[in-house]
Amino acid sequence: MNRRVRQIVESTLEALRNEGLFEGELPPVTLERPKRPEHGDAATNVALVLAKRAARPPREIAEAIATRLRADASGTIASVDVAGPGFLNVRLDPNAFLGVLANVHAEGEQFGFAPAGSRGRRVNVEFVSANPTGPLHFGHGRGAVLGDCIARLLRATGWDVTTEFYINDRGAQVAALGRTLHYRYLQALGHEAVEPEGDGWYRGEYMVELGQRLAREAGDAHAGKPAGDPFFRDYAKDILLDVIRRDLAALGVQIDVWSSERALTETGLVEETLSALRARGLVAEQDGATMLLTGERFQDKEGRPKNEVLVKSDGELTYFATDIPYHLDKLRRGADLLIDVWGADHHGHVPRLRFALECAGADPTRFEVVLVQMVRAYRDGVEVKVSKRAGQYLTLAEIVDEVGPSAARFFFVLRRHDSQLDFDVSLAKRQDQENPVFYVQYAHARCCSIVRKAREEHQLEVPAYDATLARALEHPIERDVMLRLGELPEVVAAAADARDPHGVGVYLRELAGLLASHYTQTKRTGDTVLPLPSTMASDGWRERWPWDRTRARLMWLDAARQVLANALRLLGVDAPEKMARLDVDETDGSTAPAEG
Repeated sequence: MNRRVRQIVESTLEALRNEGLFEGELPPVTLERPKRPEHGDAATNVALVLAKRAARPPREIAEAIATRLRADASGTIASVDVAGPGFLNVRLDPNAFLGVLANVHAEGEQFGFAPAGSRGRRVNVEFVSANPTGPLHFGHGRGAVLGDCIARLLRATGWDVTTEFYINDRGAQVAALGRTLHYRYLQALGHEAVEPEGDGWYRGEYMVELGQRLAREAGDAHAGKPAGDPFFRDYAKDILLDVIRRDLAALGVQIDVWSSERALTETGLVEETLSALRARGLVAEQDGATMLLTGERFQDKEGRPKNEVLVKSDGELTYFATDIPYHLDKLRRGADLLIDVWGADHHGHVPRLRFALECAGADPTRFEVVLVQMVRAYRDGVEVKVSKRAGQYLTLAEIVDEVGPSAARFFFVLRRHDSQLDFDVSLAKRQDQENPVFYVQYAHARCCSIVRKAREEHQLEVPAYDATLARALEHPIERDVMLRLGELPEVVAAAADARDPHGVGVYLRELAGLLASHYTQTKRTGDTVLPLPSTMASDGWRERWPWDRTRARLMWLDAARQVLANALRLLGVDAPEKMARLDVDETDGSTAPAEG
């Protein structure tokens, strides 16, 4: 709906520009919902933006725009008022609201999304990509849900999406994993074992269990092998990678491609990339290390040019050296755009990798990084500390088991990805309206419950869309809900463009709030969707009851149910049709187990 109003305003501005009211490009048209309903359905400050360019008072410009908008013949705008210094308040025609219901009923599960079969550009979304040195910890959940939701949003807006996990199975971290398993394996066998030195090993209980598992499976067959034998590294890595796959699946996260860093180094792509950079004069040897020359692009703290290490003096490849060919390979596989989801602590690596890709001949604009801030877990107001190596280890699986995948996913997107998130585990478990995911799911279940009761108790089905019938929807909140339903396509598009599903969660809570207000208000006044038992106790009630309004409201509720389900699907959150809970019953006001 906002998109249609914006288009009408833009067309009006173009006509006024052609008549000489102002010159230059059209200003951006921003629409906001007025805080007070009596001020209309949408407001814009575009006249104030134009005032300086047109060298006229904002109200004069606003009146010129309003005059044009009042003559709109599209059936979208009913009235336009000029307020304050030059704000335009727009009220929509009732037929425009009814058109929303028609679209929702016609498009069903596809409402708000790009049409089926419209897949266009290809995008690779890589996320989580944790070292396979332990089960995913709680903090990984935010990046996992963010990446999965970004993929869902992009698919919903017409992209051909591939999701990917980059397995960091090479280097110091997995070497430490192998040493740790060797130590725990010998302990499990009852052999004398020397604890690895310093912080170069993992103290979590899961490593004790891995050592015991290997001892049960193989006895002392591997006891004579040194701590650095690749067997220990690969045994632990393969098992832990299976755990990661299982944990992501339990969270509802789909990964299409699993890429191995070790396998990448065995293809020769690293050497090929380094040779190409060297041929362009971008690689040099310094103090025994191989460096990418950045020129004046990056500086150290003293302002001197800072080159990037590709190969250490001991011959070990850096992560930077493998990151470059890995991203080039993703482009070669056919991706038009690469989106990586990284922790915010890697922000300094973004411009360096983009620079390196440009040096290697890739278009740097085809590489994006979404930085996600840290998340902290709280139980009963006390923060839960996480440290993989110290053994204080809150796993993602524990959180999912405790609160459920839907609650976990919804809570991970409660705030924008660039803001720190405090995850209240105690709140996520609550089965009441204070829990935001419960609140939204309950709104969906309540819609289903009312439709179900209409069928079972009054033999009423949800009617097909009927414009004449829909005109019985006269309650102010019914109008507000239809306006909000019509905004879903814009909400989805904006969230996809921002690479952030947070806006979808906000949308869901606002829509659920409107539906809850309608339920509360109509119950207070007695003009409920379905007749109350007290109404049905009176003689002749059936003849007096406004059945057309009930049928219209069932059509309206079913549209709201569909939009709630569509938006929840974008977040990977279940849309239950029934929720067992002690609450006010939908029809008679008594305290009883309610289905939604």
